[in-house]
Amino acid sequence: MAPVQTPPVQSIVAGQQRTNLELGASQVIDMGSRVFSYDPPGSPIMRIVTERAQSVPAKNTTVRWMEDAPVPVWFKVNADVTDVATTIVTTESSAGIIVGDLLKVVQTGEVVRVTAINNGTNTLTVTRAFGGTAAAISATTYLLNIRGGQPEGDTSVDSRATVKLERTNYTEIFKTSVEVSRTITEVDHYFGNVRDYERRKAGEAHALSIERTLLFGAKKEDLSGARPIRSAGGLDEFITTNRFACGGTMSENDLIDFTATCFRYAVNPGRNRKLLICSREISAAISSFGLNKLRINDQATKAYGMAVTSYITPHGTLDIIQHRLMENGYSGMGMVIDPDGIFYRPLHNTQLRTNIHAPDQDGFKDEYLTEASHQFVMEQAHGIITGVTNLGNWTDPTNPTA
Repeated sequence: MAPVQTPPVQSIVAGQQRTNLELGASQVIDMGSRVFSYDPPGSPIMRIVTERAQSVPAKNTTVRWMEDAPVPVWFKVNADVTDVATTIVTTESSAGIIVGDLLKVVQTGEVVRVTAINNGTNTLTVTRAFGGTAAAISATTYLLNIRGGQPEGDTSVDSRATVKLERTNYTEIFKTSVEVSRTITEVDHYFGNVRDYERRKAGEAHALSIERTLLFGAKKEDLSGARPIRSAGGLDEFITTNRFACGGTMSENDLIDFTATCFRYAVNPGRNRKLLICSREISAAISSFGLNKLRINDQATKAYGMAVTSYITPHGTLDIIQHRLMENGYSGMGMVIDPDGIFYRPLHNTQLRTNIHAPDQDGFKDEYLTEASHQFVMEQAHGIITGVTNLGNWTDPTNPTA
């Protein structure tokens, strides 16, 4: 007689069946399909440059452009001059001045006429009180060249012209890879295809690496090894003239004075709208000036896909974008940028190279590849402010001593 078959022994639940008594593996996991990120994607300056269609293909690993400026008309006096002295030494080169030019002494209102020039020592021999009254001139006083002063019936005057300047930057190779095993691609995931997801993340990281170089890159070409290495310079290195160290709380007058120098020149004359890419400290400072002075720029917000506010200064309008890269060592920093003066120069446009793994690899490898540089036109049309600390009594929880 065959033995009686009995089911395996299992636990018996008396009374109510509850979730904590049920086999956990039998329950469907409540997992959302969205993966949240602490540092959401976004490269605002690259997006702005792209939206403005300021992308010009590079034709070499060194990108070059020319800049020109008018013959200078402002000069500073190098040392004190008495009311009877007939020589004046200028701090700047006197090469732009010609014999016969009339120079107005801003401090006193006196006009002097140039009768001889020594460009080797920047020394002007002048006729005093050609206009106005002779008076002592202090060092660092400005002289304005108002030209004129040529004799009747004289021959033509000497010509003066500036020599065009060449500016350069190097193209930099950017690579961002994605590598996944075959097995993980065949496993179901709540967020969808794992390879596609990792590609999206890598694409965002790739764009941000180019953005970081645009802001903080250092220009260099290293030819010492078998393979040349080039890096592109960024705005922080490029902007040298209009730099203001705040060193504490930024007042509205500080911002107005700083922007006055930034709006002095524009790549496209007559356009008085620039960008302020800034840290949260500067954003907080501007907010404290009064909300009635800030305007939500709906058009720019829609165009660039990020929050943009506008602040109207006496010199022009600033479109303000808070940038998350301006933190830690770059806290309290802001860059005023003339967007007409930034050009993206790709030698090799961004490409997703797929299936670059070894033939025997049980998996997949893809790579984003870009070789590009940036062209920054007219350095004095931009500016940098640093050291702003306007955040009230807030303390960074990651740095209690801050």
